[in-house]
Amino acid sequence: MVKQDKELVILDVRTPEEYQSGHLAGAQNMNYYDANFAQQLEDLPHDKRYLVYCHSGGRSAKALKQMKESGFKEVYNLKGGVTAWKAEDGKIEK
Repeated sequence: MVKQDKELVILDVRTPEEYQSGHLAGAQNMNYYDANFAQQLEDLPHDKRYLVYCHSGGRSAKALKQMKESGFKEVYNLKGGVTAWKAEDGKIEK
């Protein structure tokens, strides 16, 4: 899905330090723990497709729930997060 969909926006909701240690290609970092996280979500275009991930899937699941409640139509959680991605030999960039 990630490789084939050029319209997909990839959101990494880990901390900036986690993001810098390695992330999916093209991912935008948006720290789930940031006090302004909810507002940052609201500022995103609601009509795009989003793939959300974190370390293991907990934060991204919560972010996904917030996004759906805010009216985002197409949001997907990377099950197992970046940990599962790496285990499946997914590419990471720094």
